[in-house]
Amino acid sequence: MLDSSNLRCVPIQGYFDNSTQICVQCPSVCSSCTTAKICTFCVNNYFLRVDNYCYTDCLVGFYPQNTTWSCEKCPLGCTSCLSSILCLACNEGFYLRSSLCYTSCLVRTFGDSLTRQCLSCSFDCYTCNELGSCLTCNSTTDYRKINNLTKRCDPLDGYF
Repeated sequence: MLDSSNLRCVPIQGYFDNSTQICVQCPSVCSSCTTAKICTFCVNNYFLRVDNYCYTDCLVGFYPQNTTWSCEKCPLGCTSCLSSILCLACNEGFYLRSSLCYTSCLVRTFGDSLTRQCLSCSFDCYTCNELGSCLTCNSTTDYRKINNLTKRCDPLDGYF
Protein backbone atom coordinates (compact mmCIF):
# COMPACT_ATOMS: atom_id res chain seq x y z
CA MET A 1 0.00 0.00 0.00
CA LEU A 2 1.42 3.42 -0.93
CA ASP A 3 1.76 6.09 1.80
CA SER A 4 1.09 9.36 -0.03
CA SER A 5 2.90 11.48 2.60
CA ASN A 6 6.34 10.02 1.91
CA LEU A 7 5.67 7.96 -1.24
CA ARG A 8 6.84 4.74 0.45
CA CYS A 9 5.09 1.44 0.46
CA VAL A 10 3.50 0.51 3.77
CA PRO A 11 3.32 -3.21 4.56
CA ILE A 12 -0.09 -4.87 4.70
CA GLN A 13 -1.27 -6.82 7.76
CA GLY A 14 1.11 -9.70 8.54
CA TYR A 15 4.15 -8.09 6.89
CA PHE A 16 6.84 -5.62 7.97
CA ASP A 17 9.19 -3.27 6.16
CA ASN A 18 12.76 -4.53 6.50
CA SER A 19 14.14 -1.07 5.57
CA THR A 20 15.28 -2.23 2.14
CA GLN A 21 11.98 -1.39 0.44
CA ILE A 22 11.00 -5.03 0.62
CA CYS A 23 8.13 -6.19 2.77
CA VAL A 24 8.77 -9.41 4.67
CA GLN A 25 6.15 -11.70 6.14
CA CYS A 26 5.85 -11.73 9.94
CA PRO A 27 6.53 -14.97 11.83
CA SER A 28 3.53 -17.31 11.71
CA VAL A 29 2.72 -16.66 15.41
CA CYS A 30 2.37 -12.88 14.83
CA SER A 31 -0.64 -11.27 13.23
CA SER A 32 1.42 -8.07 12.96
CA CYS A 33 5.05 -7.23 13.69
CA THR A 34 7.73 -4.57 13.33
CA THR A 35 10.63 -7.01 12.77
CA ALA A 36 11.08 -10.77 12.50
CA LYS A 37 11.59 -10.87 16.27
CA ILE A 38 9.15 -8.20 17.50
CA CYS A 39 5.44 -8.94 17.33
CA THR A 40 2.83 -6.29 18.05
CA PHE A 41 -0.17 -8.68 17.99
CA CYS A 42 -0.43 -12.46 18.07
CA VAL A 43 -2.57 -14.92 16.15
CA ASN A 44 -5.27 -16.75 18.11
CA ASN A 45 -4.03 -19.17 20.79
CA TYR A 46 -0.67 -17.36 21.07
CA PHE A 47 0.08 -14.73 23.69
CA LEU A 48 2.33 -11.68 23.48
CA ARG A 49 4.92 -11.77 26.28
CA VAL A 50 7.02 -8.89 27.64
CA ASP A 51 9.81 -9.76 25.19
CA ASN A 52 7.38 -8.82 22.35
CA TYR A 53 7.15 -12.30 20.89
CA CYS A 54 4.18 -14.71 20.80
CA TYR A 55 4.08 -18.00 22.73
CA THR A 56 1.48 -20.66 23.54
CA ASP A 57 1.63 -19.82 27.26
CA CYS A 58 2.61 -17.07 29.68
CA LEU A 59 5.47 -16.90 32.16
CA VAL A 60 4.96 -17.44 35.90
CA GLY A 61 3.42 -14.32 37.42
CA PHE A 62 1.41 -13.58 34.26
CA TYR A 63 -1.93 -14.82 32.95
CA PRO A 64 -3.18 -15.25 29.37
CA GLN A 65 -5.64 -12.54 28.29
CA ASN A 66 -7.81 -14.21 25.63
CA THR A 67 -9.36 -11.01 24.28
CA THR A 68 -6.07 -9.26 23.49
CA TRP A 69 -3.94 -12.42 23.10
CA SER A 70 -1.37 -11.00 25.50
CA CYS A 71 0.22 -11.98 28.80
CA GLU A 72 -0.88 -9.68 31.62
CA LYS A 73 0.89 -9.33 34.98
CA CYS A 74 -0.83 -10.99 37.94
CA PRO A 75 -2.20 -8.67 40.65
CA LEU A 76 0.13 -7.46 43.40
CA GLY A 77 1.19 -10.28 45.72
CA CYS A 78 0.13 -13.16 43.42
CA THR A 79 2.67 -15.75 42.31
CA SER A 80 0.16 -17.29 39.93
CA CYS A 81 -3.29 -16.25 38.80
CA LEU A 82 -6.02 -16.95 36.28
CA SER A 83 -7.08 -13.32 35.80
CA SER A 84 -6.79 -9.83 37.26
CA ILE A 85 -9.24 -10.84 40.01
CA LEU A 86 -8.38 -14.50 40.65
CA CYS A 87 -5.08 -15.42 42.34
CA LEU A 88 -4.15 -19.06 42.86
CA ALA A 89 -1.12 -18.58 45.12
CA CYS A 90 0.51 -15.69 46.96
CA ASN A 91 4.05 -14.39 47.42
CA GLU A 92 5.72 -14.56 50.81
CA GLY A 93 4.20 -11.98 53.16
CA PHE A 94 0.83 -12.12 51.35
CA TYR A 95 -2.24 -14.24 52.14
CA LEU A 96 -5.03 -15.45 49.86
CA ARG A 97 -8.32 -13.86 50.88
CA SER A 98 -11.43 -13.68 48.67
CA SER A 99 -9.47 -14.67 45.54
CA LEU A 100 -6.79 -11.95 45.87
CA CYS A 101 -3.58 -11.66 47.90
CA TYR A 102 -3.33 -9.25 50.84
CA THR A 103 -0.67 -8.49 53.44
CA SER A 104 -3.16 -9.04 56.26
CA CYS A 105 -6.27 -11.06 57.02
CA LEU A 106 -9.66 -9.93 58.28
CA VAL A 107 -10.82 -10.29 61.88
CA ARG A 108 -11.70 -13.84 62.93
CA THR A 109 -9.03 -15.12 60.50
CA PHE A 110 -5.24 -15.48 60.56
CA GLY A 111 -2.53 -15.70 57.92
CA ASP A 112 -1.14 -19.22 57.62
CA SER A 113 2.52 -18.86 56.58
CA LEU A 114 2.68 -22.39 55.10
CA THR A 115 -0.37 -22.24 52.83
CA ARG A 116 -0.28 -18.42 52.49
CA GLN A 117 -4.04 -18.32 52.99
CA CYS A 118 -6.33 -16.59 55.46
CA LEU A 119 -7.88 -19.31 57.63
CA SER A 120 -10.64 -19.06 60.22
CA CYS A 121 -9.83 -18.69 63.90
CA SER A 122 -11.10 -21.37 66.24
CA PHE A 123 -13.01 -21.01 69.47
CA ASP A 124 -14.91 -17.79 68.62
CA CYS A 125 -11.74 -15.68 68.65
CA TYR A 126 -11.89 -12.13 67.35
CA THR A 127 -8.17 -12.30 66.56
CA CYS A 128 -5.88 -15.32 66.86
CA ASN A 129 -2.42 -16.61 66.04
CA GLU A 130 -1.38 -19.50 63.78
CA LEU A 131 -1.47 -21.93 66.70
CA GLY A 132 -5.21 -21.36 67.09
CA SER A 133 -4.82 -19.47 70.36
CA CYS A 134 -7.11 -16.50 70.81
CA LEU A 135 -5.42 -13.14 71.12
CA THR A 136 -8.63 -11.13 71.61
CA CYS A 137 -12.35 -11.72 71.99
CA ASN A 138 -15.22 -9.44 71.02
CA SER A 139 -16.96 -8.76 74.31
CA THR A 140 -19.23 -6.10 72.79
CA THR A 141 -21.10 -8.29 70.31
CA ASP A 142 -20.16 -11.84 71.31
CA TYR A 143 -20.18 -11.28 75.10
CA ARG A 144 -16.95 -13.22 75.46
CA LYS A 145 -13.63 -12.75 77.24
CA ILE A 146 -10.30 -14.48 76.82
CA ASN A 147 -9.50 -17.36 79.15
CA ASN A 148 -5.77 -16.94 79.86
CA LEU A 149 -5.40 -20.63 80.74
CA THR A 150 -7.03 -22.18 77.65
CA LYS A 151 -6.45 -19.21 75.28
CA ARG A 152 -10.08 -19.51 74.16
CA CYS A 153 -12.94 -17.05 74.26
CA ASP A 154 -15.36 -17.98 77.05
CA PRO A 155 -18.75 -16.36 77.69
CA LEU A 156 -18.82 -13.37 80.05
CA ASP A 157 -20.28 -14.00 83.50
CA GLY A 158 -24.04 -14.31 83.19
CA TYR A 159 -23.91 -15.45 79.52
CA PHE A 160 -23.62 -18.91 78.01
